[in-house]
Amino acid sequence: MKRVLVALAVVFAVAGLSACNAPKAPDAAPAQASFDAAKAGGADVKAAEDKLNAAKAEIDKQNKKFSMMRDYKAAASMLDDAKATADKALADKKAADEAAAKAAAEEAAKKAAAKKGGKKAPMKKK
Repeated sequence: MKRVLVALAVVFAVAGLSACNAPKAPDAAPAQASFDAAKAGGADVKAAEDKLNAAKAEIDKQNKKFSMMRDYKAAASMLDDAKATADKALADKKAADEAAAKAAAEEAAKKAAAKKGGKKAPMKKK
């Protein structure tokens, strides 16, 4: 009887310790925040949205597995990729906006200079 109790105690101790080591799902909040910022900034977020949705689907898939069988490495990688894609989309949008503003300012300056001189800029001879 004593052996049975000791064996049960060992089994429960191992099971209890194993449950503490179950992998935790990665946090989707940073990727979601980057996606929301890019979307609010007017960036093209289709690729980031697809990657974010795929990562969330992978997390859901892993959550349905037995706790000791879960592997969130792919989901974490997908979340990192989604965040990077959203950050790049926002950076690209800002760069495009800055380039458009610079081009518009240069065009306005040319028009103002031409108007001030009362004539068009001279043509270069070949």
